Amino acid sequence: MKQIIQDLKKGNTLLKEVQSLQAKDGSILIKTSHSLVSLGTERMLVEFGKAGLIIIACQ
Repeated sequence: MKQIIQDLKKGNTLLKEVQSLQAKDGSILIKTSHSLVSLGTERMLVEFGKAGLIIIACQ
């Protein structure tokens, strides 16, 4: 199974082969034949990670 791994600080995006999941008792595993990655969203997340912003919620 392939998995996209992204380092938000460095901006690296890797496609790695990882071990397939196994269904546990009482659950189901759905096989995905195709998937789409939105490059705009991925780029936005990398830029956000590089910004190093700290958001503090005040009440």
